[in-house]
Amino acid sequence: MYRLRVESSPETWRAFRWSLYLLLLSVAPLQIAGAVSVGGRFGIVIVGLLPLMYAMSVFGVEFTIHIGRKPQVFEFSADGIQIEGPGAVSRRFRWQGFRAKLRVGVRRGAPTSVVFRFRSGTRFRILAIDLLRHREIAETIAGYITRYAPEAQPSGRIEALRWDPSVATDGSVSILAPSFGPLFFANLAVSGPAFGVYLTGSAFVLGLVTDRVLGLMMVGSYLVLGVAQLAYCRREIRRGTIGATVQPPDWRTEARLLAGVAFLGLEGLFGLRIWLA
Repeated sequence: MYRLRVESSPETWRAFRWSLYLLLLSVAPLQIAGAVSVGGRFGIVIVGLLPLMYAMSVFGVEFTIHIGRKPQVFEFSADGIQIEGPGAVSRRFRWQGFRAKLRVGVRRGAPTSVVFRFRSGTRFRILAIDLLRHREIAETIAGYITRYAPEAQPSGRIEALRWDPSVATDGSVSILAPSFGPLFFANLAVSGPAFGVYLTGSAFVLGLVTDRVLGLMMVGSYLVLGVAQLAYCRREIRRGTIGATVQPPDWRTEARLLAGVAFLGLEGLFGLRIWLA
């Protein structure tokens, strides 16, 4: 039996937490502007709902982090795969009817990470491994699949690993799961400014921007939040987010960062329109 314990670094979830919190803050400027524009009791109700909405959002983020920080244990044997965690329910995947799909993360050169997607019927689990640090572990798992489920015919980027049943040896090992990749933070970097542009445009369509000062404050808030989101995500990308190896981001990451800057420019045009109105 081969036992693999996968733990996550606290640093990984710290970056996840604050990048999402910055994104969640984008709702506040529009809601406050709408409450001030509507006024009266209905405006007070809108403002009163804001703490409740954020409390629910914070609970969702922290609950996700609480579950995600728990270790996962994968046990590979002749009977199948036993998976425990991160929740309280354990799963067993038998080799009969077993399917595996391989997804590989590549950035300027050799593959840097691999994701196994185990599926049996309607059940599935995901196992991510840093190839730059734990290639032998990934190939051991591939060996178990080749030995006990030869009919499974794994799909995806299978050429990234050596599928040799002879390496399916017994043992027990503990590793750290790969951190969120640069593309994850690049998507958040463009999502923040884009969400701000969408909400500002919605405010114009709904007629909520009736006061010049209020409109400029709303646009200014979105510019500040967008710049903060872009800067924070760019810092996480520059620090390197796959294992402990720092590598330059690929063109997809750079393109999303440029798109985030473009959305900030569009937000600035909204502010200019309000100023000149």
